[in-house]
Amino acid sequence: MTLFSHVRMLYVGASRNGIDKRRAIQSLGIELHDFDTEPYLEASSRTLASLAHRLNLGPAVNALNRNLQLRARALTDVTHVWVDKGVWIWPETLEELKRRFGASLVHYANDSMLRVNRSRHFRASIPVYDFLFTTKAWEMDGYRELGARLVRHVFDAADEQRFQPREATPAQCQMYRSPVTFIGRCEPHYARVLRAVADAGLGLAIWGPRWTRVGRRREWARICVRGEGVWFDDYPVALSCADIALGLLSKMFPETTTTRTFEIPASGTFLLAERTDDHRSLFEEGREADYFSSVEELVDKIRFYTANPSVRRRIAKEGRERYLRSGYTRRARYREMMEAVVQG
Repeated sequence: MTLFSHVRMLYVGASRNGIDKRRAIQSLGIELHDFDTEPYLEASSRTLASLAHRLNLGPAVNALNRNLQLRARALTDVTHVWVDKGVWIWPETLEELKRRFGASLVHYANDSMLRVNRSRHFRASIPVYDFLFTTKAWEMDGYRELGARLVRHVFDAADEQRFQPREATPAQCQMYRSPVTFIGRCEPHYARVLRAVADAGLGLAIWGPRWTRVGRRREWARICVRGEGVWFDDYPVALSCADIALGLLSKMFPETTTTRTFEIPASGTFLLAERTDDHRSLFEEGREADYFSSVEELVDKIRFYTANPSVRRRIAKEGRERYLRSGYTRRARYREMMEAVVQG
């Protein structure tokens, strides 16, 4: 009998974006019942979808809550309800699940839930959850102010099955090969940093939402932007095809790490990221990754590691070994959270 052999979990989250998370939970020997929120996120017309995402109301939100309650009525012996990024779930729905099962309610988010994914339903639900886990340490005080019973910071992670060194096909190499890659959405800070890399002629490739629009308006971006994004299994392949992958941090909020912090070393690719205390504690500077504090330092380091591939490859190898050794895998992170839940 394992620590989690008694756990019967109802998992509430989007199927495609949550596939790594479900796999991590099931790998712990936990019996999992699923409620997929993705059809509700995609079911509406453009007008209704905009209303739902901006104001968290409308037919899709109503249907999600109604059908989640119906799904719960078909289940027995649920000990834990795990909600991933519950922006549309009403507190009344959670209270109904708790009454029905007597289960522990757990919320996890590796996104900002108070500054970016704002939802009055989530804010009202915070006191209902028994456990809340967030990768955003700077939001923990906000959780507490809104009545969190128990909120805990955890670092993000990368799925060990999906993120590993990949052998690319010739077609994938042609599409994704680059000396320097950034994969992520467009933000003003990212654009300022990446322009310096582009202007230095360092072989930059950019993938991500809203970048193609920048490419149409800015000459420097036109030659660097490859597409609107790299998704699912193509994403780790694209990372593996890069010599250097950049770990830029949003300035919309006080970010100190991102999911890329773990995905890049997990893929066996050299991580060059913005210097923060958290980054330096996770991967040793100059040995398991490297960091910069200015665009001048970034450009200098790209030039150095481009000219010294053996040093770059050694650091990338050490970074992947640190990822495995220190429990930065998705499975290890979910074990950490579930131990905290089960042991109270």
